[in-house]
Amino acid sequence: MRSRSSICGGRSTRCQASVACFIIIAVVLATFLYFRFRHHAPPLSVIHKRRVSMRGCDGNIEVYAQDFVVLHNAKHVHGDHFAVPCSGPLPWYRFIYQWGRPSPLQTWIQHLHAYQPSIAESNQAKHATDSVYVIQRIEAHNLYHTLCEWMNVFIVSQILKLNTSNVDIMFIDDRPYNSLESVWRTLFGNVYSHNATDKGIVHRRIVWNMIGYISPANNHDLPELPYIEEFQTFVLDAYGIKKRYHIDCKNVQVSIIYRRDYITHPERITKMKGLVQRKFRNELEIFSSVKVAIPLSTVTTLVLEEMSMREQLSVMANTDILIGMHGAGLTHVLFVPDHAVLFELFPNYHSQEIYKHFRTFSKWRFLKYIMWQNDNDALEFDDLSTYVPPEVIIEKCRYIRRYLCS
Repeated sequence: MRSRSSICGGRSTRCQASVACFIIIAVVLATFLYFRFRHHAPPLSVIHKRRVSMRGCDGNIEVYAQDFVVLHNAKHVHGDHFAVPCSGPLPWYRFIYQWGRPSPLQTWIQHLHAYQPSIAESNQAKHATDSVYVIQRIEAHNLYHTLCEWMNVFIVSQILKLNTSNVDIMFIDDRPYNSLESVWRTLFGNVYSHNATDKGIVHRRIVWNMIGYISPANNHDLPELPYIEEFQTFVLDAYGIKKRYHIDCKNVQVSIIYRRDYITHPERITKMKGLVQRKFRNELEIFSSVKVAIPLSTVTTLVLEEMSMREQLSVMANTDILIGMHGAGLTHVLFVPDHAVLFELFPNYHSQEIYKHFRTFSKWRFLKYIMWQNDNDALEFDDLSTYVPPEVIIEKCRYIRRYLCS
């Protein structure tokens, strides 16, 4: 390989400088092209490259890398114990989880049993339920983390070429009931606890699903999220809701999410005493400021915990501008129209550089994203509310209105 001096013939430093300049320009151009077109390329994330990395027990166990496991002709024994037909030794596989903690999949495969099917059980397998997803919920009460679980089921169903609406869900945890359980029952087939299963039934396919925290939807470093539009359609169709495709600039639809103190789950009683962080201190002032900035608008204020999911989605599918403090309710940015804008606000104790969940969702959907973070301690209050200056709302909303309607 020739050196730079040999390329230039060793005659002058001017040639060497020209070569160096050419290399720099080439690197800059390549970097620009990568960042310019990477979002327009077909999805090529690891999701589409998932293949069976290990098979065992005559094909009755299929491990998909670190993500999920499929058991064929399987039984639920009890708790997190399952059994598959196996003529030889059960395979061993190491699963790695976040933060050095053991993966639930590791526990489940260590608890796996072998059984020898009888003739009756072999015949029964032809008539058993088709596909059951085993779910260990992480934060069952939280819309964001629960949506990651829904997305996991949807993605794995795409990989396995299954009809997501028809798969059954088995909760392997013992979380208390919460309002999001009704959504599980709307999106999927039968939904039940591990305590309510018929232990003798043979399932054609049991899927140990991806765990919520390692959901692709929770990986904010992904340049894009495959199936995001298909998932949006899947959810809206399940509720019979159609989203708008055009904005009416004579009547801009603005939705503001208000956060309230309430008990979402038993843990909040001891941890937070029912207090909810990141509330607006001056809700009425914010409402009025939006109307000042966008006179030709309909402004809807939402307390999501007081609404059914159908009601929430009906509003979101017709929202042009979604406004709210950082919180799980902004997960609904996945269901707003394709032209919509998200305006997310942060108190001074939550870094927008760390909590980029909904900025990432907006990026994946190619939506305009606007952010404001408080930097004034005097605007934070002991009840965990933040005062947002009206001029901030007016300035940002006027900009958004120009963006949407100019």
